[in-house]
Amino acid sequence: MTLNLKIVVTAAGLALAAGIVAVAGVGAQTLQTLKVNGPIYKEIVDGKDLIADILPPPLYLIESYALANEVFVHPDTAAVNIPRFDVLKTLYEERREYWKNSTLPDALRAKLYDEVIAKGDRYWSTLQNEVKPALSAGDASAVTPILSRLKVEFHDHETSVNQLVTMASDYLVSRESYAAAESSSRELLVLTLGLLLIATALGSVYFIHRRALKPLGEITDFMTNMAGGDFTATVPHANRKDEIGHIAAAVEVFRQAGLENQRLQSETETARAEVDRERALRDKDRMIEAEALRFVIEALGAGLHRLAECNIRMTLDEAFDKRFEPLRHDFNHSIATFQTTLEKVMEETRRLLENSQEMREASSNLANRTEQQAAALEQTSAALEQVTATVRLSAQRTSDTRELVREAKNCAVASGDVVRSAVSAMERIETASSEIGQIIGVIDEIAFQTNLLALNAGVEAARAGEAGKGFAVVAQEVRELAQRSANAARDIKGLIQKSSVEVSSGVQLVGETGHALDQIGDFVSRIDTNVDAIATAAREQATGLQEISAAINSIDQMTQQNAAMVEETTAIGHTLAEGAMLLTTLVNRFELNRRAEIREGKSRTIEHRAA
Repeated sequence: MTLNLKIVVTAAGLALAAGIVAVAGVGAQTLQTLKVNGPIYKEIVDGKDLIADILPPPLYLIESYALANEVFVHPDTAAVNIPRFDVLKTLYEERREYWKNSTLPDALRAKLYDEVIAKGDRYWSTLQNEVKPALSAGDASAVTPILSRLKVEFHDHETSVNQLVTMASDYLVSRESYAAAESSSRELLVLTLGLLLIATALGSVYFIHRRALKPLGEITDFMTNMAGGDFTATVPHANRKDEIGHIAAAVEVFRQAGLENQRLQSETETARAEVDRERALRDKDRMIEAEALRFVIEALGAGLHRLAECNIRMTLDEAFDKRFEPLRHDFNHSIATFQTTLEKVMEETRRLLENSQEMREASSNLANRTEQQAAALEQTSAALEQVTATVRLSAQRTSDTRELVREAKNCAVASGDVVRSAVSAMERIETASSEIGQIIGVIDEIAFQTNLLALNAGVEAARAGEAGKGFAVVAQEVRELAQRSANAARDIKGLIQKSSVEVSSGVQLVGETGHALDQIGDFVSRIDTNVDAIATAAREQATGLQEISAAINSIDQMTQQNAAMVEETTAIGHTLAEGAMLLTTLVNRFELNRRAEIREGKSRTIEHRAA
């Protein structure tokens, strides 16, 4: 049987891929089974949660049982402990609902629901419906038998819980053992599959090296020799029927093509020798043609050289080869045409030179007159600018004066306001002085009454004898103090009356000052009106002078532009005259032929000569 490399390599690759997929599948299935949150892990966790949930407080019954006994022994704790029953009952119901969706096995589930939860429900029914009302009522005789029955139900529930814990522990041990055994068996399976994959890979590598890589190396060496020109050896592995045989057959085709190429190269060398002989004959013919072409080129070069030296008197009179004879006629005709054109150019150049001289003189005269006009306009413009500046300065000073007058008016108005405020303040001072005078009168009257009281106190102290001596001294001091207060009040009253007179006089003077300031404000307003009219007239004069100055400047600019244009025209006239003179000089450099006709060419001998 012939093994095809493609089939073998494909089969090996598929086997390796299948092995890898199998190992990955087993590993994934193992990981899925034993991973965290996997089925076995969840069963173990549920079992441990069950033990943890029911052992410390067996479904929350221990705390409620202890609280009920505490209330029975210490009734003062009823207000705190009895509401706690409802909280514990709610937590019990939540855990009860949680275990409905667990993954416990049927035996644990039956033990949990048929015994533990059923007995817990009976316990909670007795506690809520009988114990709690009796404890709330504080009836000790009714609580005692109910607590005894509650004790029996609690311990009955506790026994079921302990049995459930024992069953759960056994279940956890069995599931952990199952998980360990499952892990070991799958590790062994993965290891076996891995060894098979390694063996398959090694076998594939050995087969590919023996059946493919080594023959390919031998064929590569043969092709290297063949590239060096050795086509005599036989292609190795040419008898194989697989892909290597196909490659050897293709290399054999290249070898045959190489042999054919060697034969073609030999034939090509023979053909190349024949081509070289024919090329030698063609080169000889080209040399003859080149000699005729050289004579033509030399003759045309000599004619063009004379033309470059401005010598157009000589033409090409020696005949060319019949193939180039039209070229000689065309050259001679171009020389004749060029000579005729130069004669006309010289005539026009003379006329242009005469006209440019006349235009240069006219432009010079116009330029002088334009410069004189521009100078006169410039002086006029300067004078107008001085007048305009003077009027503008007057208008500015008038505006400044107007501002000063307005500030003086504002100061006068402000002064009037200040005077009116001063008058108002003095009137308020006069009113306050009157009020102070009234207060001083009251103080004087109080001092008089105090003096009388002190006098009466002295009289009473004299009547009291020795016991009233101290009081008499005090009464005397009070009397003197009242006397000094009355004197000071009279002095202050006199000063206030004098101040009132002065204030009245000041009010009158300030009023007269305000009237004078009002008159000053009226005068300032009239001055402001007159200055405003002067400023308006000055601005109008400045504006008119500015417009006149602008018009003069515009005329001056146009004159300057005309002068510039005249100067440019003069410069152009000079340039044109110089150009005409230069053109005349350049045209005079040409040497013209005075013959009217062009001579025909002479016949040329076999020995060619330069023109």
